[in-house]
Amino acid sequence: MAELKMLNKKRIMDNVRLIFGMLKEYRFQFHRTVNVIDLTISESGNPDQRLLLTDYGIVFINGDHNPKADWHWQQFLAANGCHVLFKENPYLGEKCFLAASDGYGIDYTAYETWKEAEEAMENAYNDAKPSEWDESFEEMSYCGGGSALLYDNGDTVYSWEIIRSDLECRKKVPDSDYLTMKVRTLQIPRCDAIRIQKDFSSFTNAADIRKRYGDHYTETHTATFSDDVRVDIKLCVDYDDSGRTPIWAEAALYKDGVLDNCTYFYKSFFRTWELDCGGILYRVDVKAE
Repeated sequence: MAELKMLNKKRIMDNVRLIFGMLKEYRFQFHRTVNVIDLTISESGNPDQRLLLTDYGIVFINGDHNPKADWHWQQFLAANGCHVLFKENPYLGEKCFLAASDGYGIDYTAYETWKEAEEAMENAYNDAKPSEWDESFEEMSYCGGGSALLYDNGDTVYSWEIIRSDLECRKKVPDSDYLTMKVRTLQIPRCDAIRIQKDFSSFTNAADIRKRYGDHYTETHTATFSDDVRVDIKLCVDYDDSGRTPIWAEAALYKDGVLDNCTYFYKSFFRTWELDCGGILYRVDVKAE
């Protein structure tokens, strides 16, 4: 759970003005303790209005209670992960939800980890494959990177997507407008995406990989961030005579051009990659165009 004290003062005051419809000539006296903001609003010719902004709602010290304003403040708390209901809540956690649709409805299934949800998605994708698959529909289908799309020979379109429930990633840096998590979406051109999806699929063998890439190969796709950070998503090939499929994916984070962090090897390219640098979580969502 994020703390109310971690939110930027300007962000809070902009929201208060929005809630109460106030203009800039209103004056504020702002006093903050751990999870209570003692706020006095003054306007020439009107009595001062004193409020306590808490992590569970607004306490109106003088003046009439305003349930609409209280509700909007609680919405603001919830959007920033600061509401007291998030504290030690047994219904929240770092769960993942797998959304599945056949074009007529959507079903959601909860999993404890991304890996469990990804395995369930891959199993569902493989189970839905038609016994005789038209090549054109097979090429348009894919599975990986947190989502999947399957064209069943033009009869039905199945889709899956993994959704995170990671409210902890929405904490704010104290007295800053920046999130502790920075996100980029890296879109791979369709022709390259189809090739990569096929290469990581279960029916591609080591001989096919070697024929296409040779014994050693690295292909890099880069996501850049505004603070001189870049994340390279790499397709790697290292062929040997073991018979295993010699292809994997990894991510590497560079700060000011110097390698700072890297991931383990993965058997999927189209996924969500996360790397930490200096206390900031950098997330890259790799998707096909």
